[in-house]
Amino acid sequence: MSDAQMLDQERAADSLEKVKWIQKNCNEEDQDSYADYVERLPATILMNGLGQALAQLLAAAKKNERDPHYLLYRDVQGWLCRDDHRAPYRNASDVLEAITQNDRDK
Repeated sequence: MSDAQMLDQERAADSLEKVKWIQKNCNEEDQDSYADYVERLPATILMNGLGQALAQLLAAAKKNERDPHYLLYRDVQGWLCRDDHRAPYRNASDVLEAITQNDRDK
């Protein structure tokens, strides 16, 4: 199996784990909101960039860690900052800070 295939499988497993957590811990309205935000996120990233898209999620959550906007932000951050040599912001504690720092380093 190629590294790309392994990464695809790991990403799918991580996504499934996140979805199961949402199903177990959130009410139906929040589950629907989370799913809606997941569907819209790729277009938002393409239009505004990753940093701005994540900043919008964080701002919309209004410091509420149970808000579906925050949950999606947390899940994306978890993937991008995981302890894996392939992660773009490996072990970063804050993805937005990592994105802005990385941009300055280039």
